[in-house]
Amino acid sequence: MEYGYNDSKNKLGFIVGGDLQYQFTKVFGVTVGIDYAELGCKYDTQLDKRNKYIKDHYDNMSTMLEDDFPVKFRAGDITTKYNVVGVSLLANAYIWKGLAVKTGVEPQFLVYNKTRCKVEYLVPVQANASREDRYAVGAAAQTIDFKELNFTIPVGISYEYKNFVTDARYNFGVTNVVGYYNGKNKPNVKSRAFSLTIGYKL
Repeated sequence: MEYGYNDSKNKLGFIVGGDLQYQFTKVFGVTVGIDYAELGCKYDTQLDKRNKYIKDHYDNMSTMLEDDFPVKFRAGDITTKYNVVGVSLLANAYIWKGLAVKTGVEPQFLVYNKTRCKVEYLVPVQANASREDRYAVGAAAQTIDFKELNFTIPVGISYEYKNFVTDARYNFGVTNVVGYYNGKNKPNVKSRAFSLTIGYKL
């Protein structure tokens, strides 16, 4: 998935499903498929390595008031789980023996999602202590809701050998998957995923 955020990392998942194919000619065919995929992403901002820096420079952090005490905080690492059921409609073109290229459309229906944003904050622990000792580092979590329906464009290639089919596919998201967002500047998040599958053709 693609956020307007730096240091993104891929997240491994799994995919399982099946396809039905109708061959119009020896070259062209159409495939209808359904699959369950575990998608998501990670953003590592290495906050743990910056704890000491944050303690020593907390005046540069954002501030909110809680019980008349300033609480400093900064958003950090993001982990997103985004599980969907995809229904694909693809056009296949066999360009050489069992080698085929394919593309089409795939609406994806959200089954499960969870986004956790690690937030480091400094809360006052000793009112009469020195400035550096008045604050302790903690962590919190925030969530983002995603839309129930997302549209992607899959582009792939497959190779069939003795009824075994290896399929490599990349899905380009075309719609913003973020639904309700409690805040300003709603992020524009588009799903992007690469999948590699092995199946058996009946």
